[in-house]
Amino acid sequence: MKYLFFIFLIIIISCTKEVNIDIPQHQDQLVIDGLIETNLPPIVLISKSQNVYAPTDLDSYISNIINDAEVWVSNGTDSVQLELFPANNLPVGLPEIIAAKLNIKLNELSLLPISFYSTNNPLMIGEVNKQYDLRIIYNNQQYLASTTILEPTQLDDLYWQLEPETIEYGFSWARLSDPLIQNDCYKWEVKRLDTWNGKPKDEWYKTARDPYFNDRYFNGLTFDFFYENPMGRKGDTTHI
Repeated sequence: MKYLFFIFLIIIISCTKEVNIDIPQHQDQLVIDGLIETNLPPIVLISKSQNVYAPTDLDSYISNIINDAEVWVSNGTDSVQLELFPANNLPVGLPEIIAAKLNIKLNELSLLPISFYSTNNPLMIGEVNKQYDLRIIYNNQQYLASTTILEPTQLDDLYWQLEPETIEYGFSWARLSDPLIQNDCYKWEVKRLDTWNGKPKDEWYKTARDPYFNDRYFNGLTFDFFYENPMGRKGDTTHI
């Protein structure tokens, strides 16, 4: 057996080959992260792309954030230029959204030396069935994007179901009837409203393992599904 093992080891070593990968030279590109949700103002973060060999620490990332761009958002009627807001002074409703996106706590968000483009102008609040156009001017270059807040599909039912092998844990289930005449995309988020030691169990909405999905395989159908992570406990109050 020792002899066979020795031969096998030689075969493996003899099959190795050095591979040289020619990585293209890095060129700075603009990275734009923006969102607008119902009843909230738009928020935009602009940064530069990083070299694949560049450090990946927080300081390196922050150094690539751009704070001198001209940012406009239009809803077809009004156009508003966005202003810079530090992370500890964002418009109402946005800190929870950004903290959830970054997967950090609200107090940690307020300590970040990062500024976002947003507005307190009541004319630019997200509304259903409205299109929003984003225009950014930076270094004499113009960047354009648009999105529409579509009519949301309401859930038919919400209920909690105990798992058979437990006495107090289960899943939050929902029943959804998907419209037949359109292509729909969904995002599933849940927030527990209960408290633990006087503090909320969840500061913001949490996503499932795969929170984004479309109706490719269930267009026009009615079906039940559950939120699998985290598992709820009997007595928890859940907001979906």
